[in-house]
Amino acid sequence: FFGPAPGHGFCGFPTEHYPFRFPGPYKRAMTKRLSAVMALIVFAFCLFVGMRTGNPFSSTVGRAVVALFATLLLGMVIGTMGEKMLEENLKQQEEKLKNSSTKSEATDR
Repeated sequence: FFGPAPGHGFCGFPTEHYPFRFPGPYKRAMTKRLSAVMALIVFAFCLFVGMRTGNPFSSTVGRAVVALFATLLLGMVIGTMGEKMLEENLKQQEEKLKNSSTKSEATDR
């Protein structure tokens, strides 16, 4: 009842896609979540520091919003680069695993 459906792996992803590739809308979910969380943390930090130093409310919020969007953009770029690097590494490992499993000899058994 609470486990994955038959033919599905961890978190309900189809087993043919897991763990190497995620289908459709799940492809960039990690990047979006991490960049959004980083941006909100930076926004809150900028608001805290701006209010603590006694800056006017409008300039504090304006700078915090600019920092939010800059961090969101930077997080998306870095996250996309990390996902590409991870996908390439997993593809290489998958190919290496396929090549090693196809070269079995009679002495291996």
